[in-house]
Amino acid sequence: MVAVLPISLSIEHRFYTILLFNGNRVTKTRRNFVVIGRDHYDRIVSYINNQRKIRYKEMLLDSVNPPLACERGKQARFRRRPRPFSSMSSISSSRRSDSSKTSSRKSASYVATSSRSLVSRETQKRNFLDVLGKRTPSISSSSTSRTSTKVTSSSTSRTLTKVTSSSQASSLSENTVTPKIYTKIGNLSRGTDVLARWPDDGWYYWGRVDGRAAGTGDCYMVRDSTGFVASIADEDLLTEEQQKFQAIQPKDYVIALHPRYVYSYAPAMVKSTYTHGAHVRFYDEEACQRPWSELFQITKDKFNQCVEHIKQCEKKMTALHAIALDQSSEYYKLVQIELEAGKQHYFVPSYQSSYIKQKAIHIFPVKHMGVSSHHIPTCRYVLGPKDEQCTRYLAAEVHKHISQRTEDNQETNTSLYSLTFCDGTVRTLGSLDKCFYLSEDYYRYANSFYHHQTSQDRE
Repeated sequence: MVAVLPISLSIEHRFYTILLFNGNRVTKTRRNFVVIGRDHYDRIVSYINNQRKIRYKEMLLDSVNPPLACERGKQARFRRRPRPFSSMSSISSSRRSDSSKTSSRKSASYVATSSRSLVSRETQKRNFLDVLGKRTPSISSSSTSRTSTKVTSSSTSRTLTKVTSSSQASSLSENTVTPKIYTKIGNLSRGTDVLARWPDDGWYYWGRVDGRAAGTGDCYMVRDSTGFVASIADEDLLTEEQQKFQAIQPKDYVIALHPRYVYSYAPAMVKSTYTHGAHVRFYDEEACQRPWSELFQITKDKFNQCVEHIKQCEKKMTALHAIALDQSSEYYKLVQIELEAGKQHYFVPSYQSSYIKQKAIHIFPVKHMGVSSHHIPTCRYVLGPKDEQCTRYLAAEVHKHISQRTEDNQETNTSLYSLTFCDGTVRTLGSLDKCFYLSEDYYRYANSFYHHQTSQDRE
């Protein structure tokens, strides 16, 4: 039996500041909350956490085709907190926006609070799936050899063919051998979900172990949410099993879910702790509270190594050719990245001013052009070229159909792809080699941004 006691009229409308179980604070009047015992509180928190895990596992199973149940985030990488989008390249973006708990990473106003998140956190693992919008910028497609037509950019005298070939060559030398700083995690079986540090941008994203790398005893082949597979050393892998033995204290170092990017984890230092988590400050000076489930303890040396790697990756982005969002218009345009601006931002040329500072989530390096074979069967959204020269791009919905034709009394089937752009126009392509894979969250953002810009132009 439950007895409800009346609230005194003298305090009924008095305001109280309440610390929630996830570390957030809210202010409510006395009539809007009830007092419970500690045991009741612990049971409720335990129930909430169990439900989140169940929801997470269900999303994981529904979000990917076997055997992969995970996605990595930056554009697919593009998943980080209501945050807006992801962190570095379109590949990172893809990881961020495609990750689900393997993809523990998570839109939808046209303005992203940060480039990693254009996500609404209903589906985010950052407090276990509370964002649906996204950090989500990283590897959105594998760098297989492609044939490219000769295309002249209006903003640069080089051709897209030359740009593609040179950038692909440079992308092959990104893995560097570093001294062992982190304790080995032991043998991992195929299908294990791991939080991995990816060599393309130095950030951590959820992936799934495919097996041991051939010829090495300390590396694993890990597949991200975009289908990209990389050989990653065991010292750069973190598992939920390791969290059971953590004893995090102030001034310790951790890998934590970043507040401005979807499903993206970065090095941070613990400033203070509380019952259900800790207050951390990231390497880029961002600070927030995180529950224990989103913190992975590392050593100081590992922290310094991670920060240095991220900075080196940011410098590698300079001078690259990329398709970047031009916020002075409604298009994504071919540009050359001039200089890193720090905190996952870069200076790129603008058509109305000399340079603008753009978030990495909205930058798609040419070397990552093309939709991977992993995504083609289920690909629904891409960033596609509006012109033959591939200098202007828009978000588009993909519809695949088969074309039959007869030659020498023989029928042949050809796959064609109809791109329905967010401006309503339609273009048919024979392949998606000149496109960039987009997650649904990022497509919604790009579509919303386009209509917002065009409505402003009419006014």
